[in-house]
Amino acid sequence: MKVIGWKGFCLVSAVVLLIAGCSDPNPSTSEEKKSGESVQVDAAQAEETYQNNCMSCHGDQLQGAQGPSLEKVGAKLSAKEIETIIQSGQGSMPPQVSLNVEERKNLAGWLAEKK
Repeated sequence: MKVIGWKGFCLVSAVVLLIAGCSDPNPSTSEEKKSGESVQVDAAQAEETYQNNCMSCHGDQLQGAQGPSLEKVGAKLSAKEIETIIQSGQGSMPPQVSLNVEERKNLAGWLAEKK
């Protein structure tokens, strides 16, 4: 086996650092983009959907009323988890069957931003 010497060591080290520097520092975000889970949120549309479907139970400022506060729901739940709750219901909250897929994803993304 041949010893590569200090020049070879430096070259190999530089290649390793270059490869490491090109890797994605946040693989979960990359995975979300690949799987299509990341949604561009239309805040105005989400607010309108919220007012028409959620406000009576969760309050006009997300503060909670009959339903729990949603002011910091994004700190506890991901957009996908929120979307599942909207779609299937949870506890005393019924499924929101009147929302289409786009409305549900947009609302869930908007709520997930509340941290």
